[in-house]
Amino acid sequence: MSQEAFDELDAEVAARNRARAESVGKQFEAQGYRTVHEALYALLPPATQEACLAELMGNSDTAGRRMPLTVNRAKSGSEPPDPSLDLVANLNDVCDFFRGRAAELDVERSDGSRDHLVAIRGGLAKDPKGQLIEVRTRARVIKTREVLVKRECNLMPSPAPEPLEHPSPIRVVFAPKPLPVVELTVEREELEMKCTDNVY
Repeated sequence: MSQEAFDELDAEVAARNRARAESVGKQFEAQGYRTVHEALYALLPPATQEACLAELMGNSDTAGRRMPLTVNRAKSGSEPPDPSLDLVANLNDVCDFFRGRAAELDVERSDGSRDHLVAIRGGLAKDPKGQLIEVRTRARVIKTREVLVKRECNLMPSPAPEPLEHPSPIRVVFAPKPLPVVELTVEREELEMKCTDNVY
């Protein structure tokens, strides 16, 4: 199969998978759940990122150090941005949080008050009683197809990227503990490409 034909097939499979996910979402809302679109994101400032990388390399004494992070609210393009919420936290805990090794983080606000951040790995919704919950999806593969494509693939193994080198914003909520989790199962097809020529 040519690369162009594979791309068309891949788009068709992706469209069917999106339709299945949308159907599950509609069923979920029909049960009284409501998706929460407003989002808070924790960001790692450059100075804290550098401190985390130094700590990772063993080049700094991190005992007791506290470093800043910020939380922003995502808004539509037509709305003016809110001011960043400036927080500080234990450096080691911040590094673990942004490496995905911890899902909770004790923080201190600029007025000295204490608070608690919880990472959201899925989506947010409110249950029929109005309680905030986290929504995660689990894929159930119903069909897998291997396709041989006329192209060259590089199969050289590459090391896993270090999250702290290019830290991504983390969706968060201020909460005393992790939110209740509702898991949705979404059926999907998978398309696996095999190349005619491989480089090792």
